[in-house]
Amino acid sequence: SMYIPKGAGSLYDSMTSLRIQLDGISPRITKDDYINLCATEFRSKESSAISALDTLRHTGLIRQTGFSTFDTTNAAHAWLESGENLDLVRILHAHIRCVGELIPLLYEATSIGRLIQEINKSYGIRLNDSALRQRLQILRECELVGQASAMTYLATARGRAFAGTLRLETPIPAEDRIVVKSQVPAEGRETSALVEELHSAARDSKQPARFEEAVAIAFRRLGLSAKNLGGPGDTDVLVTIHKNPTSQ
Repeated sequence: SMYIPKGAGSLYDSMTSLRIQLDGISPRITKDDYINLCATEFRSKESSAISALDTLRHTGLIRQTGFSTFDTTNAAHAWLESGENLDLVRILHAHIRCVGELIPLLYEATSIGRLIQEINKSYGIRLNDSALRQRLQILRECELVGQASAMTYLATARGRAFAGTLRLETPIPAEDRIVVKSQVPAEGRETSALVEELHSAARDSKQPARFEEAVAIAFRRLGLSAKNLGGPGDTDVLVTIHKNPTSQ
């Protein structure tokens, strides 16, 4: 999995969070001090801080140098000095699977559920929802991926060009792939995708309109009349319920 703390109400984006963490660690930190750093900066519980520490290790940004001490890596120092977020993407791509590989999978607008299936089919990787969304969030912050709709993602022209500079993992040949047909009806898959989008959009403080659109879609899916108004001082989503006049 991949966990990056964002603070209360998603105060920070992924890049800012990682910079805060690495600045606090550099050049060395103990595990207890790191847990305290996360509690102070992000209001993280100990278990969340430990998950965040594991993410830093697995992504090549820190290394364990003692029983409970950790140093920032040369790659992390280079990224902090350059200030170029694409350098971070290259670091992540070199240390964990399925980062740059997501971009070619998004040459057409694709939902989270469909993308998870494509990753499993093409690379034999079973990414969970949160790990995939964190990868996508980083790619979005670097403008390599954007949202085509409330529930689908699409690679940008910048992303396509950047993917061409990476050494991407070779997909599993078609004849060696094991395809498992979903037993979930199409309607059920669409509902699951909508629920996923509601959860994700609710945490995306950078794009409030995204959550408003997802809420309106959810109400319409329930058979209600919902209009997305938005705008400063206006109701975000207007829902009309037609009630039987004789009902209690």
